[in-house]
Amino acid sequence: MVLLLPRWEKKLEDEEEQKIPSLPRYARHLSAMAAVKSGGIFREYKERLISRGKSAKTTLCAVMRKLAGIIYVILKTSTPFSEKIYSQISSQLQI
Repeated sequence: MVLLLPRWEKKLEDEEEQKIPSLPRYARHLSAMAAVKSGGIFREYKERLISRGKSAKTTLCAVMRKLAGIIYVILKTSTPFSEKIYSQISSQLQI
């Protein structure tokens, strides 16, 4: 019997445990990177954090969190995302 482990699970290599990122975190990381590359509000947000002296890794985690929050609101309210409305709200709240 052969046991095949998915790539995102832990595996043993040379009797040392090698950690591979979990699938949900890996997916959020790739989504955040794609959002920053595409431009728009996420690129502006990352540049604003970098100008405040944050590291690249910290800013990417902040983008992941912001993206997760936006997705949650979209699913909870069943309304489509509008960058125009988001920009108005964020400027009022100074996010």
